Amino acid sequence: METIDKKRALELLEQVVEEFGPETTYEDIDPDWGRGEDCQYVGNDGKPKCLVGQALAKAGFEFPLDPYYPGDGSPYKYVNDSAYHYLTEYADESVTEFAKVVFEVAQRVQDTGQTWGQALAKAREGVVGNEDQ
Repeated sequence: METIDKKRALELLEQVVEEFGPETTYEDIDPDWGRGEDCQYVGNDGKPKCLVGQALAKAGFEFPLDPYYPGDGSPYKYVNDSAYHYLTEYADESVTEFAKVVFEVAQRVQDTGQTWGQALAKAREGVVGNEDQ
């Protein structure tokens, strides 16, 4: 996977929004998950689902499988968490701290049912004043 800094994180999100459209929303929000942790980066088929998952896939991220899978023949679960925690756990050396924040902001906006265009706009707002970091 390529190294992702704040600028690259925004570029990846912009590519996804351009590809899917700014009015796209994430439809599979699970109300039982914690706030800001409502999306799945990838489904059980290994394909990216949410805004951040799509962006990470564009960067060549290999999504980890759930190490607690029971091995009972049920569909294999991919690990999902808040963007910041997820990237700290599985891509800490490849994603800078500010890039994690960019992804976290976008995910939290998406997880409230707002559009991917709105999520991108909020992520951009989070960069203002931190351009050199």
